[in-house]
Amino acid sequence: MEPLIVEMHDDVLILAHTYVQNGDLMWDPRIDFKIDFDDRKATPISYELSNLGVYEEYDIENFSSQLMGKIKDLLEYTDMWLDNVEAVEYEPININK
Repeated sequence: MEPLIVEMHDDVLILAHTYVQNGDLMWDPRIDFKIDFDDRKATPISYELSNLGVYEEYDIENFSSQLMGKIKDLLEYTDMWLDNVEAVEYEPININK
């Protein structure tokens, strides 16, 4: 498995796998979540898959049925992805030592 990045910036959680291609950092994928600490919810706000040139942002303030469908699909993908991450048993590394 590729390196797993987990970062928290204020109320945004970033989960990503990365690799380097021709000297460029590639996201495989990267998903940013807006965290609602009070309601204990994580809502995707962006998705990137570098090798396919995919980058999407989600305006979670203006839900539509199309947006809800995309977010539902992304959450299902994230659930599968995190199951795979758990199975690999990553060892945490604190880079802020």
